[in-house]
Amino acid sequence: NTNGIPMRGASINGTLSEWGYDIAADTSGNVLVTGYYNSSTCIVYNASGSAVFNLRPPSADSYGAFVVKYNTNGTPLWAGSVDGSGYEVGYGIAVDGTGNAYVTGYYNTAAPTVYNGSGSAVLTLRAPTSGSAFIVKFTAGGTFSSIPPYSLPSSLTSQDDGFIKGLYNQSAQPATVNIRNSTNTTTLSTLTIPAYKKTELVWISPNWVSRLD
Repeated sequence: NTNGIPMRGASINGTLSEWGYDIAADTSGNVLVTGYYNSSTCIVYNASGSAVFNLRPPSADSYGAFVVKYNTNGTPLWAGSVDGSGYEVGYGIAVDGTGNAYVTGYYNTAAPTVYNGSGSAVLTLRAPTSGSAFIVKFTAGGTFSSIPPYSLPSSLTSQDDGFIKGLYNQSAQPATVNIRNSTNTTTLSTLTIPAYKKTELVWISPNWVSRLD
């Protein structure tokens, strides 16, 4: 609370590695978190420590990206995921004024699948050249909504750093990134990231893009 006293805590736990990378809250106080997991049995617990449901098992020997939504009491409401045979990690999440969640991350699987909040497969992402970024939108109820392009929500501006983030250059040389549209038919722009630097926000007016490569 405002006095620094912990009010509640929930967890996502399995037998291997589970990491939470980003968190966001909507206008009603619900909390959404994204990260990755690689436990075949990964349990989502509520604030009282009771198991509520299991995340969908990731593909063998791989990491899957997760998105979990909790209500104001710390009870998990739904969980979506992005999963394939390689590495899928959720690095950033944000929520607009109507409760839609926007998740971005990294994948290097030939054809990772997006699963909605009920665990149903809804989309296969395009194969990356090597490693690529994904941007996925979920509704407030956990239903897969779309991949870009779509309009920037009016409640956000280009100054909202962290809305789409996670481009890092770990090389000693500058890196050039091509920003393409959702069908990979047009290069919209290019970004040059200095050596050992990161860019916090990727925003192409007036539309979001779905692939960075």
